Amino acid sequence: MKYIGFVESTMKGGCGVRLSPKTVIYGPNGAGKSTVVQALELATNGWVSDMEGRSRVKQGKALGRLFPDGKPMYADVVLCDTETSSEIRFQWSMDAGKTPEHEAPFVVQFPVQELQSTLGGDANTVGAWLEKQVMDDMTKDDLLSILPPAVRAEASQFIARQGKTDFLWLAKKAANEAKNLKSQATRSEKTVDRMTEGIAPPWTEAKREKAQAEYEELSRKSSGVSKEYFDSMQSAANRLRGAIEEAEKKVTPVAADSRRAVEALQRVAKAKTLIGQHADCFGIDSCWVCGQGDEGAIVDFVASLNAIEQEFNAHAAAVRQQQKEVSTLESLRTQLKEKEAWLAQAEKQGFGDRHYEREARELLNAISADRAAQTAWANADAARKEIAQLRATANKLSLLAKQFKTAGQSLMDKQKSGFEDKVSAFLPNGDELGIDLESSRLGFKRQGQLHSALSGAEESRMLLALASAQEDGSTPCVLIPQDRGWDRDTLTSVMSALADSPVQVVIMSTVEPEPVDGWSLVNLSE
Repeated sequence: MKYIGFVESTMKGGCGVRLSPKTVIYGPNGAGKSTVVQALELATNGWVSDMEGRSRVKQGKALGRLFPDGKPMYADVVLCDTETSSEIRFQWSMDAGKTPEHEAPFVVQFPVQELQSTLGGDANTVGAWLEKQVMDDMTKDDLLSILPPAVRAEASQFIARQGKTDFLWLAKKAANEAKNLKSQATRSEKTVDRMTEGIAPPWTEAKREKAQAEYEELSRKSSGVSKEYFDSMQSAANRLRGAIEEAEKKVTPVAADSRRAVEALQRVAKAKTLIGQHADCFGIDSCWVCGQGDEGAIVDFVASLNAIEQEFNAHAAAVRQQQKEVSTLESLRTQLKEKEAWLAQAEKQGFGDRHYEREARELLNAISADRAAQTAWANADAARKEIAQLRATANKLSLLAKQFKTAGQSLMDKQKSGFEDKVSAFLPNGDELGIDLESSRLGFKRQGQLHSALSGAEESRMLLALASAQEDGSTPCVLIPQDRGWDRDTLTSVMSALADSPVQVVIMSTVEPEPVDGWSLVNLSE
């Protein structure tokens, strides 16, 4: 065990006290008991608690006022280790400029003061602290072991996902998740209702096939031409045949010479072109090949060509007229061919009735609407499956929340009983710690009832027992309760109960206790 073996300071009236692992400092009010405690706090941690132990003073000027003027300001302690038989001395001091200097190898804990502050808080603070003390050692396996086998796998996954084993927190978390999923499902249901609002359910497959067959039949009927239109087209074809006969009669016959005349005119035109090019380059008085010729020979040659051209123009006009008449005839034959092809196809397809066209269009619209309905209702069905999955998951989480709460309460009751026994081991005979987790209260059990309205002495011994139960002695801890006006018998019984506390205990009292093995008594009135 590590404990403070000596404390010395010039604070207030000064002190120099040797301590043991278990010490009672006694003397009348004003004898300097609080000075010893504050000097110990100052030397180890650099602060002092107020007279009620509810706040800590750290500011240099405020600390300086605790020391008489003109004297050195310091507080020394010696830390002893029972396992190594070693001692370490360290000090807090302040120079004239009111600047504290504090070099401690480690911080000394004062659990009683910390517990007093915690338990003086609101119900939530006290409840959280109690749950931590009771359930601090609980593992995932501890919780799973008392859950019904049917939910262990899902509970294990949930615990792993949350990273906590606090069953009350897990129960609240699972319940909140279930609530959120249910709310999400309700919102989704409203959306699904809007998806199919005003949309009739899709047809059955049989009705869909029947409608498609009816549409194809109506399309066939409405796509055929009427008999009247067919007859009008037939009349048009007959008129074309008559026009072709007339056109054939009007084609002007052209002799073979006339056709050669057209070729001759083409050659004459080419010759005139060449002569024109010659004239532009060499003039009109010589041949462009040999460079010789009679004067005016080229002019005479052009004149002869013009005469030939005039002679053949009449024959060429007849040929052009024939070509025009033949072109008209071919156009009429092409039109007739198209008419005859259309008539043959119409006759093969059969005559139709435009009366069916409207029915076909209405049925096609109905088929298109059914396809849209199929899509909308398929999307709605998929959304409903997701909603069902959300509700199924929410129900599982709700069940899991109940299981966590039920199983956890059972385990907590068991753990609570063990914690109460652990703390009660450091209480005097007749005192038994009681905890009510529902109301976040703790006190003493008496005749089956929990009494949480404690006197000063009762509160002090409960705090000492709680601090002893939660500390293991691995770090320096000093348990110092407030002086609550102990009576001699109660103080003696508290000393006996705390003889095996794993940490240092320093009790202040105005009365001298009976000697108890393992305890040293320091009389400040001497």
